[in-house]
Amino acid sequence: MKNLNLKSVNSLAITSLPTNRHHGILRGLRKNKSIIILQPDKGNGVVILDREIYKNSFLEIINDKSKFKSVDKDPTITREVKLQRKLRSNDKLDDETYKLIFPRGSQPARFYGLPKLRKPRSPNEPPPFRLIVSSIKAYNYNLAKYLCTLLNPVIPNDYITKDFCFPL
Repeated sequence: MKNLNLKSVNSLAITSLPTNRHHGILRGLRKNKSIIILQPDKGNGVVILDREIYKNSFLEIINDKSKFKSVDKDPTITREVKLQRKLRSNDKLDDETYKLIFPRGSQPARFYGLPKLRKPRSPNEPPPFRLIVSSIKAYNYNLAKYLCTLLNPVIPNDYITKDFCFPL
């Protein structure tokens, strides 16, 4: 394992159920801060990438001014306070619902990517990524979960993906 050239490793696929040996190898690899261990976009497996390649791929994506804009200040707390004021001024919410959706300790949404290994590419080219924005702990996450429970019964199942709604 010491002679492993990390720049040449694109992925490690485990085709059978992971064993204790597999978990041990991954625990050992996780200690190496020059690599990042991810799941692939589709299917099961493990993808090991050079951390700099992963970081540079994302810098290229977020530096695209047609899709992202830079902000001087994190708007999370300002948005949390606005939502708190709106909820306080709403006299139609019962106490239980109010406590359920009231935001506290909000954090910015997290942005990461899963490598698309099935897309064609040259051997030395990094894989393209499926971009994921995780809103867990964002200021509007509890409100979105609550609205999902209200809307779920009235939306036909044809329009709902299995990951769309989460139970409260």
